[in-house]
Amino acid sequence: MNGGRAAGFVLAAALLAGCGGQPAVTEAAGAVLTADVARLRTAATSGSSADVARAADRLRTDVGAQQAAGDLSPERAAAILDQLARVLADTAARPAPAPSPAPTQDREEGEGDDDGDDDEGKRKGKGKGR
Repeated sequence: MNGGRAAGFVLAAALLAGCGGQPAVTEAAGAVLTADVARLRTAATSGSSADVARAADRLRTDVGAQQAAGDLSPERAAAILDQLARVLADTAARPAPAPSPAPTQDREEGEGDDDGDDDEGKRKGKGKGR
């Protein structure tokens, strides 16, 4: 399972898991937090750690706001933030994508390779149909 799918599954489960009695999350709060989880999932699959960090910050902020508004129980908020920490740890543990090779630059006529020989003589007659 890739990191993005895991992030979405784990956080959605924490968000939607019910506790008896009063709802742990209102429908409106659930919609906000579900959108945050979707953003986090997208960021986790893109491979951009900056995007993951922004999405995680937004989720943390919205969890706090929904809890302060009474639309998210303290227990559910704690469960979501705990799962977020696990997802972030998992994302950080993944190897970074390999960097793409640096582009090579062709040398201009007269620019040597600092090996002490005459590069001019090596180029004569090459590339001119001779």
